[in-house]
Amino acid sequence: MQMKTIIIDDELLNIKNIVFYMDSYFPWIQIVGTFTNIHAASELILKQHVDLVFLDIQMPTGNGFDLLDLFPERAFDVIFITAFEEFALKAIKAGAVDYVLKPIVLDDLTVAMERIHKKYLTQQQVNAVMEPKSEKILLQNSDTKRFVCKEDIIYIQGIDNICKIFFENNTKMILSKTLKHFETLLGQDFYRIHKSFLVNLTSCNSIQTTEKYQVVLKNNVKLPVSRRSVKELKNRLIGM
Repeated sequence: MQMKTIIIDDELLNIKNIVFYMDSYFPWIQIVGTFTNIHAASELILKQHVDLVFLDIQMPTGNGFDLLDLFPERAFDVIFITAFEEFALKAIKAGAVDYVLKPIVLDDLTVAMERIHKKYLTQQQVNAVMEPKSEKILLQNSDTKRFVCKEDIIYIQGIDNICKIFFENNTKMILSKTLKHFETLLGQDFYRIHKSFLVNLTSCNSIQTTEKYQVVLKNNVKLPVSRRSVKELKNRLIGM
């Protein structure tokens, strides 16, 4: 599994070099965004899950530590990229996995990447052990009875007393049930984003807030999000 990674550095050449090294030597890294300021980067972190942040410290638009202050209970790891060795102790105290001095040398970067990869793999193993076994539920209509795992449900669309259930394998099932019924049945891993839609939170890739609020699912389906549900949806996704 790839680590979703962003780069924050006001020097475009440094961004270009990091992207080159990641693409050339670390195939388990997926660059999902590059930024020259912390403000734009923080918006992306709020919208989608990020595993790793390469973070410059001194930038014209803000200090790299300011980003960490925005996420005191952050779910991502940090590797600082800095030209100033005197920040090393503060970086470690701030919870960074490592720091790499500019100009970036591949050997130094490799040490940091091996450390972060080991940490990531260990966490994945812990998650696999702690993850509960798939919980199955029975779905039944007039002519079909089907046992399904909760995580195989991507989202549910409800209209009056009819619900369409959409699965990961691109199939769907229509049941004579209310959306409220499934909201209660499926529990905390699902969230009512709109009066007509209930989504599996693990299926959410990002939130779009440009013209209207939408959530983008991992199958690229876009669903509307009500204005009052946006903040809680962001909080749920950050906490995953």
